[in-house]
Amino acid sequence: MAEDVRYKNAELYNGNAAYEVAWQEEEQQTSQPQRRRAARRSLHRRYGLSITAVLGVIVVAAMVVLTLMSYAGYTSAAAEAIAVRSQVEELEDANRKLTVAYEAAFDMNEIKEYAQTALGMGQPAADQTGYVKLEAQDSVAICSQDGGDSVLSGITAMIAAAIGR
Repeated sequence: MAEDVRYKNAELYNGNAAYEVAWQEEEQQTSQPQRRRAARRSLHRRYGLSITAVLGVIVVAAMVVLTLMSYAGYTSAAAEAIAVRSQVEELEDANRKLTVAYEAAFDMNEIKEYAQTALGMGQPAADQTGYVKLEAQDSVAICSQDGGDSVLSGITAMIAAAIGR
């Protein structure tokens, strides 16, 4: 069984019917279509930015700014509260001092003794005390004792007091 082998290159025979194995391999390699080498991929892959990532960064930055602003507001409010608290403490201390000074200025025992000895006053008996209940509020109209315009002004004052102004 002889195989009919056709060679592209006739020089493979070299005048001999036997062929060289190296030449046959070379011919087979050249007869196959050559593959193109793929373009070398770059070693660094390019990354793109997504819209959600950009929006997320913006939202986080806004939240950080708002947090810092609220912290600044909190510290200023706390400083004001401390200032007001110290002011209240000072006023309470002044109130205590003034209350003590007021109580020291008026000795009730001295006043009672003065009223009984110099003015002739005494304690009222139980039957001497009476209470009056009024449904309306008390009002006073002061009229001068001059004549003329003062009477007219007194009447208008009484009318104004009756109306409730």
